[in-house]
Amino acid sequence: MHEIILSVAHITLIVAWATFITAQTALLRPAWLNAAVLPRLIRLNYLALLCAVLLLVSGLARLFVGAKPWAFYLPQYALHIKLILFVLMVGMGWMPLRAYRLW
Repeated sequence: MHEIILSVAHITLIVAWATFITAQTALLRPAWLNAAVLPRLIRLNYLALLCAVLLLVSGLARLFVGAKPWAFYLPQYALHIKLILFVLMVGMGWMPLRAYRLW
């Protein structure tokens, strides 16, 4: 039963993360970008980073507490590719936050 809860939480966080990133992209349109939008952009960026952290926690929970042992997942290249892409996406999420603070 806990595997289902972890899976649903993991997929929900993936969708939420994508939603917050998409909302930021939509607000960055030149026609909509003004001083009133900046606090919303910062809040969306924090929510996206929060989703990323929770996504990592749920992924690690699936890895160590899930139905299959961690030894099953570690030799698989797909896991390593996903982790590398995750780290790159989180790293790219920090750059807009710094830019928002400078504005």
